[in-house]
Amino acid sequence: MNRQAKTETLHIRVPQEVKEESEILLNQMGMSTSEAVNIFLRQLILNGEIPFSIRAKIPNGLTKQAMYEAENGINVKKFSTAEDMFKELGI
Repeated sequence: MNRQAKTETLHIRVPQEVKEESEILLNQMGMSTSEAVNIFLRQLILNGEIPFSIRAKIPNGLTKQAMYEAENGINVKKFSTAEDMFKELGI
């Protein structure tokens, strides 16, 4: 008896260039977009997390300024205890 797994259809929207470029790469790997999405979803289920790192490439200007100030002790408040810090923060 041949038992096929039941399947569902998933409709997603992606920019045209993303679809076209990814299909070229996937074809070179001998894989369809559907197979790639299935691999992604199975890894998500298996590991309970997205199977790759997601992060910004470059900190924005505000973050860069804050990092510079922290590294150089500019506008940095120091506290003797965590309790003092929490009091200052009103926590």
